[in-house]
Amino acid sequence: MQSAIESVERGMPMRTAARQFNIPRNTLKRRVLQRNKHLCGSQKGLGHSQCLPGELEDELVRYLKDMEARLFGLSKSEVCKMAYDLAERNGVKHPFNRELKKAGDDWFQSFLDRHPDLSLRVPEATSAARAQGFNRPVVSKFFEVLDDAITSNNITPERIYNCDETGIQTSHKPGKIIATKGRKQVGSLTSCDRGVNTTAVVAMSATGNFIPPMLIFARKRFKAELMDDTPAGTIGVCRQKGWMDSELFIDFLKHFTRYTCCSPSNKVLLLLDGHCSHKTLEAVEYCRANGIILLCFPAHCTHRMQPLDVGFFAPVMTYYNQEVSLWLKNHPGRIVTQFQVAGLFCKAFQRAASVLTATNAFQSTGIVPFNPNIFPDHLFAPCETTDRPPPASCAELNVTQAAVLTAELSSPAAASSREGADMLGLPSVPEPAAIADDPCTVSAHPASSPALEPEPTEPIVTADHGNLLLQTSTANDPCTVSTVAQPTSSPAQQPESTEPIMSADHDDVSLQTSTYGQSGTPEGHVASTFYGTKRPHISPYDISPLPTAERSTTEKPKRRRLTATLLTGSPFLLELKNAAKAKNETLNRKKVQKSLFPKVRLQKVSKTTKKPEIKKVQKGARAKPKHGERKAESSNNESQQQKSQIKKNKTGTRANNEKKKGDNSMNKYEKQNYYCIYCSELFIDPPTETWLGCDACKEWAHQACADVSDSQRFVCDLCK
Repeated sequence: MQSAIESVERGMPMRTAARQFNIPRNTLKRRVLQRNKHLCGSQKGLGHSQCLPGELEDELVRYLKDMEARLFGLSKSEVCKMAYDLAERNGVKHPFNRELKKAGDDWFQSFLDRHPDLSLRVPEATSAARAQGFNRPVVSKFFEVLDDAITSNNITPERIYNCDETGIQTSHKPGKIIATKGRKQVGSLTSCDRGVNTTAVVAMSATGNFIPPMLIFARKRFKAELMDDTPAGTIGVCRQKGWMDSELFIDFLKHFTRYTCCSPSNKVLLLLDGHCSHKTLEAVEYCRANGIILLCFPAHCTHRMQPLDVGFFAPVMTYYNQEVSLWLKNHPGRIVTQFQVAGLFCKAFQRAASVLTATNAFQSTGIVPFNPNIFPDHLFAPCETTDRPPPASCAELNVTQAAVLTAELSSPAAASSREGADMLGLPSVPEPAAIADDPCTVSAHPASSPALEPEPTEPIVTADHGNLLLQTSTANDPCTVSTVAQPTSSPAQQPESTEPIMSADHDDVSLQTSTYGQSGTPEGHVASTFYGTKRPHISPYDISPLPTAERSTTEKPKRRRLTATLLTGSPFLLELKNAAKAKNETLNRKKVQKSLFPKVRLQKVSKTTKKPEIKKVQKGARAKPKHGERKAESSNNESQQQKSQIKKNKTGTRANNEKKKGDNSMNKYEKQNYYCIYCSELFIDPPTETWLGCDACKEWAHQACADVSDSQRFVCDLCK
């Protein structure tokens, strides 16, 4: 085709060129005269032409990649709706469904075929904390601390370790199997719906040296059967919840010291996350005494920076699921319990623990070999959603912004604004010459502009004949920076003008030129006419701008976020000691207050509660003993004379009966509802005085108030 077109352009007749190159004459004529709507020159196009123009479709591809990098990827349905909106807004003829307002499945499949760098994938859930925490300054700070720790202590790769915990469930995740096509549900046997968790603590070096794992079982008592089929060196402990704590971490450090042979003269660098059990005073002191340098990863960054998370735990869990499936197949009718977890996990651990796995994991995180630029820029795109520009002062305005201000003030629209302001009595815009003579005005030359430190500004908006006058005035400074925004009634004249944005932060005032257009397009996107027509170009960024978080107006309490920290360093050790000292002082102060001001228990008296009825035991009938009473009597080594005396006193006075039972008052139910009939004092448990019950009216009184002895039968003065 290209040779035929060139021959016709050199003067060969079109019929001769078509016959010589075996090309239809009409096809050659359309290519030579550029009458093909979708192809030009010798371009090839098979099948139906694409619905969206090539440039618009390329922009859609770039938009999809930007949204995916920011963790806001579009689904298949959203992409089809976006294609329909682009075609409608740009006036492109299309065969899309107008009722559903979306493109069809055929267009979507053809779109993926035309762009092989795109694919439909299942995303991995990523928390907002990880999206915001993994950013360039935090990563750079970690590599600075890591480089300083390696160089100052002369650490070699074989002495760089990483340790972390992972959970093992008795209920595994089955892999893919071959099943009948078209069947609705395909199942695979598991031990239970929700299994019991067992924590495995693993450590490996940058050269492929693995420490025997430590297993934490969720139980109270340890049994030797739990460690069946485990390799030599594996240790097992028990905790009620099966999680790591500060005591178990010290036990693991002793286990780690035994296999690494570290000492103050042969130090070892141990990388770990910022769990609270790793940052105790006892653990830091033990590591300093045994030559272990603890370096903590930044918060919410271990999914990309920790070697075990990046390259080891995934193959271990895959092999563990395979081992559990094989065990269930070889032991039909049985399920996996805690007694089989250790043996199955250790088999998977031995399969995954290879030198190649460890070296690749450390290399992909940039630790060994040391590479602080290992992470590409697109991995930091999610944190751009919440990024905010740093505060700037008035003296830091660049030359471009000053030139924009001067050009706007000298424009005819600004002149008309000044005239209208004079007619309406509004504050007028100063002349450019006056601004140039004013020493407080921002100059176009940075060297000649004085350093200004204005106080917080307040925007003042005034309107004049359709023009928007935006002024920024300071409270105590006569110097003002003012801009005039031109009317935006004509999009063709001013499709994407630079828009001054006033932003204040603390005591600094910054005037910034937005890199986003009026529709929220990113930097580098320039709005233009639509492929040679007078119609404006509508891009995907105009229909759905990239998400950006707005600055919150409410003040939130500042929470300290753990960055890359050397836990065994002197500053962190001093901080731990000060925290422990403050905690001890607080506990001692509470103990002193408790001893000086003891708490008094106030018991509520229910007015609606009826008085308990005291059941009378018939003469000769034996009362049923209370719970534990017979056991207490049998364990008491009293003489037969004392027992007979107790039996005799059961028919005596009520006060003596209560005293012999070891309780000088009424039962608990009666205590809380009675007052002394003499002093009206409420009975408080435990009693501080002896109480007596009247045999006639069944009321109660203090022994001191009644002025009677224990040996007498008590009848109150009201019943006498």
